[in-house]
Amino acid sequence: MAAGRDELLDALDAIDPAKLDYGEWCEVGMALKREGYGVEAWDSWSARDPARYEPGGCERKWDGFGPRETEVTGKLVFRLAYDAGWEPERSGSSFGWSDEVEVRDGPRRERAVSRTVTDAVVDASDVGEDEVPDGPPASVADEVIRYLTALFEPDDHVGYVTTEAEAGKDGRWRPVGSGNYDRTRDELIRSLKRSDDITKTFGSYRHEAGAWVRINPVDGDGVGNRNVTRFRHALVESDELPVGKQVALIRAMRLPVSAIVTSGGKSVHAVVRVDAEDARQYAERVRALYEYCRKSGFPVDEQNKNPSRLSRLPGFERGPHWQRIVQIGPGDAPASWDEWQDWVIDETSGLPSIVTLSDVTEMPPLSPQLIHGVLRDGQKGMLVGPSKAGKSFALIELAIAVVGGWDWMGHRCARGRVLYINLEIQQASFLHRIADVYRSMSDARGLGRPTDAEALSHLSDLDVWNLRGHSKPLDRLVPSVLKKAANRGYRLVIIDPIYKVLTGDENSASDMAVFTNQFDVIASELKCAVFYAHHHAKGEMGKRVSMDRASGSGVFARDPDAILDMSPLVVPPEDRDALRYSVMGDDGQPHERHATAFRISYTLREFESPPPRDVVFAWPLHIETDALRGCRVVGEYQDPRESSARASRAKSDRAAGRWDEINALVGDAVDALAGDGAQPTVANVMGWIRLNRPGDSGRLELTEDRLKEWSAPSKRRTKYSRFGWVKEAPDGGGPYILVPA
Repeated sequence: MAAGRDELLDALDAIDPAKLDYGEWCEVGMALKREGYGVEAWDSWSARDPARYEPGGCERKWDGFGPRETEVTGKLVFRLAYDAGWEPERSGSSFGWSDEVEVRDGPRRERAVSRTVTDAVVDASDVGEDEVPDGPPASVADEVIRYLTALFEPDDHVGYVTTEAEAGKDGRWRPVGSGNYDRTRDELIRSLKRSDDITKTFGSYRHEAGAWVRINPVDGDGVGNRNVTRFRHALVESDELPVGKQVALIRAMRLPVSAIVTSGGKSVHAVVRVDAEDARQYAERVRALYEYCRKSGFPVDEQNKNPSRLSRLPGFERGPHWQRIVQIGPGDAPASWDEWQDWVIDETSGLPSIVTLSDVTEMPPLSPQLIHGVLRDGQKGMLVGPSKAGKSFALIELAIAVVGGWDWMGHRCARGRVLYINLEIQQASFLHRIADVYRSMSDARGLGRPTDAEALSHLSDLDVWNLRGHSKPLDRLVPSVLKKAANRGYRLVIIDPIYKVLTGDENSASDMAVFTNQFDVIASELKCAVFYAHHHAKGEMGKRVSMDRASGSGVFARDPDAILDMSPLVVPPEDRDALRYSVMGDDGQPHERHATAFRISYTLREFESPPPRDVVFAWPLHIETDALRGCRVVGEYQDPRESSARASRAKSDRAAGRWDEINALVGDAVDALAGDGAQPTVANVMGWIRLNRPGDSGRLELTEDRLKEWSAPSKRRTKYSRFGWVKEAPDGGGPYILVPA
């Protein structure tokens, strides 16, 4: 998505230059020049920081921005503006955090995403002081050689300042000019090996001032940031702590140092590996490094952020002291930036310690059951089913069951407070839906049918966060969830549905592992259970095992502690009476409806999976039923022999039902004739039926001849004996009389 020039200036207006460090201020100027603006835009913006603004300063810097700085684009300005809370004004489609921002046409550069480490694991108050060397080294040349070997490659050009220095008004000596930058590391080392007199390699120097070296290699043509060829190191320095404390804290922070050097004054210099790909990533990593140091109680000097920074070169005198190597290499600390990041992340992750089983003196108590036999507190559950299966209704039923301590899908629920994150349904519709479900659940329990207002008032422990139109990827939503839900005592958080907050490729195991880990974050931080809804994959579910019916990666089958799968059933005509239900219409009359049928199958980590349960979704509730046990899930294989046997049983059941009706009808006729003092002959029975129950006679195909046949003595002990009447002829002849058994 391209952003226009006016929008970039709007973003610039949102940035306070006083809150940026020197390097960031320069990068803003580089970005403006890269995008075709004049220096006046940078100058007028910089003037908003009167404490640091210097008339003409922007013009002098502007002309020095060369080709290397053109890699810094308008994206930097937008990022700084976003960090300051700026949001663009867009018409039509929305502008999102993940959108690409391009201000002008040109080749797209691929950039590696850099993680940042800002959480500290070190407390300065717990750190003592380490010893630091002073006085001349045994060999000054060897001291310098060790240092150069640790920081540079053989062909790297090394920038250093030894011969030019001046004392400022504060009495401190500072380097003057650019120094030397046209010799490689190995050229310097060969010279040092010829003589231990370092002045023969570096020239004479002021012993009051010492000597300096640039922490990163340059191109041999200059010493500016644009001349840096490898963004290998960053400088960490502070003079606010005792020198021994600084060394101990650097080691405690396990920084991936290439070298630690005393300055010969009030500080040590830690040259830390950051191994950035470019200036942009270098700035990101230095910012993260410095923030980590500050949080650890190491007040790092913020002026050392640029990659061409000068540090102290060991092996040189500085007044009464010497600039000395304290340490070469990381020691037992991580050797690279990535390894150090992994260590910090691991240390700040809150991961539990390894447990030696022999140290466990008593078994810890299990977490209480939230849904008995299904899910415990702090665990994750997933309800998966096809579209329009009423998954949201089922989860509302769950929320109400937990709030009330009622049953859900045949399982008793513990009472607790619930947060329902609704991502799909309009707020008004969702509130009506909750009231409808609660009213029906209350009525089914014999508690009456409350009004809408009464229903909602009974649900004081059910909170709803309606995010339709406001949802964002789950990894960005979770911090807001944790903030809003903190200290509210939720026992269950329901997220419905997850496709609205899905991040990454649904079919990628690695992406979905990252995604589902966010549910663990919610459960762990809020100390509650999490339940969410997901949809079926395409196809007939009966052809898959229940745990593999969820759409996307198999992670969805492995991650939850409880999976409840709702798969539709094939209901034959003879069983469809179980799907009929009635609802009260607006006219005050009951109206017949037909429910949909589902089989709920369980895949549980904590409990033995119970047998599948059948439910019918008779709006707005899912109601258990035993009438559909013989039905199969759509797509499920059915043995033809089972199908034939089922058809035979159905036919037999229909015949049995018909005989039961005939039996009852003839019984009514015989009772009526007896009351009138008439003989229960076949003719009299049929006469009464034709007169009083003609509809039943026709429906059951009952005639006098068929009744006479069934009443014959030869049929007495046949299948027609289920009639329930003994069949005898008067005086040994016909017509036959039906006599009560």
